[in-house]
Amino acid sequence: MIQSIETTGATMLPRNRNRYVIICLSWVFLAVNLSCGQAITSENPGCNEAGILSIRRDNNGYVITACDSANTPRPIFLLGGASQYTGDKHVNDFHNDFMYLVQPVDSIAHLMQSGGHNCVKFYLPPNGLNDADKDRLAAFIIRLYKTYKVRTCLLHFAGLYANPNGEFLLYNPTPDNLEQLKILIRSLAAWTGTLGTALACVQLGNENEYYVNGAGIVKFGGTADWDSVALTPEQYHSLMDELAGEYRRIDLKHPVFLGHGQLADRQVDIINGRLTNFDGIAINVYPNWAEGRPATKVMLAMELEQFFADQVAVAVRLDKPLIIGEFGESSFGSLGTTGQRNFAANAVAAMQKFMAGSHSEYPKQIIGAFWHEYFPEQWKNVEIHESESALCLFDPAQGYEPKPAFSALSAGYILMADSLRQIFDLNVGNDLPKVHHNGAWRENYVIRLIIDAHNRTVHEDDWITIQGRRIRKGSITVEGCYIYFRSATDLKSK
Repeated sequence: MIQSIETTGATMLPRNRNRYVIICLSWVFLAVNLSCGQAITSENPGCNEAGILSIRRDNNGYVITACDSANTPRPIFLLGGASQYTGDKHVNDFHNDFMYLVQPVDSIAHLMQSGGHNCVKFYLPPNGLNDADKDRLAAFIIRLYKTYKVRTCLLHFAGLYANPNGEFLLYNPTPDNLEQLKILIRSLAAWTGTLGTALACVQLGNENEYYVNGAGIVKFGGTADWDSVALTPEQYHSLMDELAGEYRRIDLKHPVFLGHGQLADRQVDIINGRLTNFDGIAINVYPNWAEGRPATKVMLAMELEQFFADQVAVAVRLDKPLIIGEFGESSFGSLGTTGQRNFAANAVAAMQKFMAGSHSEYPKQIIGAFWHEYFPEQWKNVEIHESESALCLFDPAQGYEPKPAFSALSAGYILMADSLRQIFDLNVGNDLPKVHHNGAWRENYVIRLIIDAHNRTVHEDDWITIQGRRIRKGSITVEGCYIYFRSATDLKSK
């Protein structure tokens, strides 16, 4: 569950201070409470089992942490892509041979590791895995983490397309059929609970609300029993929350996310109060889709920033963190691989403004992102649009040569993780934090300094003692537990 860490004395950064390096040394592991907030220790607020992820929130926003062997929370984002290598078939054709879908990840795992991709998302077959595939997939997931430090997020369709007894459960949601759905979720939880640190999270649903009349921003399906959900929006979200509760009764270790499409303000009243068992929301968003297929222009970073601002504003009202569960752009048509690369670069640059580590004034609500997708799904070219398979970053038929978008995405992911480490993963016992990247000073860092000062100015010739070290140079304003430096070169120790 989400752990909230309340701090005091923090102030929002005004726009005219964007030129300052903001130093905010957070997640300081002291055994005492300090004037600008509560320190995180093994007793407060506590760690899960080593390596198991949890979601925390303080004045820096939401962040995922994994405790190390010393019981110290270490922050991460979940960054990677989705894999559903079904070829010309659908995922529900792989209830008895699921490993075919995931094995291509073996061929790119080394590139994922070096490129800052620390998580892959797999879409499970709607009726669940058979016992043999559970064993094989568990071994694969554990090896992927042990060898490459790549965790897995598992997506369960939560009833969509499911017909374990021959009748599609959500087409005819009788008490008996809904109990069958709960059995599927309980079986999932019993299995995922054994995966330990190799499993990052579980997602229930995959924009299922698009199949519910009046629930989504678009309406899918409704023409056949397999693509129909005979529930009202309120009934649907109550059911999803109930399914998350069923999962949590068995597996309390792993975070659970509601798989949702694009968010809209009008959904808040329906969803609020029906997220009590979810740790967050994973949204599928394709911002450039409205331009038509195939796309003819690349969305600018500022356009993507506004798009994510709208999504985050809804998430704030729902009081939940976000994973961008799917995002991407196709290299099909005039955009080509260059346009796809530029979209990837713009998307991660815009997204980072809503993640811990950014100095922007936006709420830090996003804690992960998955490009859709690593490998092509050819069936979508026929049933959706011929550009669909070109969303991929790798094609096994082309020898797994990465497309340029993979490099752009990786550069953004590495920067996201680096910024997060610069903020959170610091040790007060060491020398003053080095505010640099690739050997060069970098502006706009947010590192909380634990100081005993409040609303005073240190002038050019004054010294200030911070954690036993004296700092001077330039006009430095102290507000609560934040200190603003004119530039990175103003930060020196003696």
